[in-house]
Amino acid sequence: MADSEELLVFPDIVPDSIVRTRLWVHENSDFKDEEAISDLLGRLYDYPEDDFCLYVLREESVAPLLGAAIDNGVVSISEAKGHYYPHPKFKRDYICIKESLIRWEWEREVLLKGNMYFQHALKLTVKARREFEMQQQVAMHKAADSNPLMLQPNFMGLGVDLNKAYSWLSRKMKK
Repeated sequence: MADSEELLVFPDIVPDSIVRTRLWVHENSDFKDEEAISDLLGRLYDYPEDDFCLYVLREESVAPLLGAAIDNGVVSISEAKGHYYPHPKFKRDYICIKESLIRWEWEREVLLKGNMYFQHALKLTVKARREFEMQQQVAMHKAADSNPLMLQPNFMGLGVDLNKAYSWLSRKMKK
């Protein structure tokens, strides 16, 4: 069933709200090289409606390469929340546990281990989004301008731009 056709049915309760989103879970160890940062930026750009969360141990700071992207105004942390702990059964799954709201014994055990994480909500800044859009526009114009054929009033409706044809031919001969 498509997302727009799915209906959530609740037996005897009426929820205050229902929020549907895709969640991208990242850990500090994910950002060891520039390729990982580049991948993150691409996903932040391509999926602005999704939620991107970075989980960092309370005693640690954000990974240096990601920290540089934040310092340079490319990525922002829109919200940071505490009291997140790794789920004991599932990898890359974090749950919010507060001592006053413990419902199950396993939550108490997780709290006793003490590995509290902060959840940082990551967003691509508006400035960075504009720069990426401009880069895409420039790339599209370069690709469109590199074609030596043109359709305009010429001999039989098809012409050749000799300057573009020469540069196109030069590029092909170098390969």
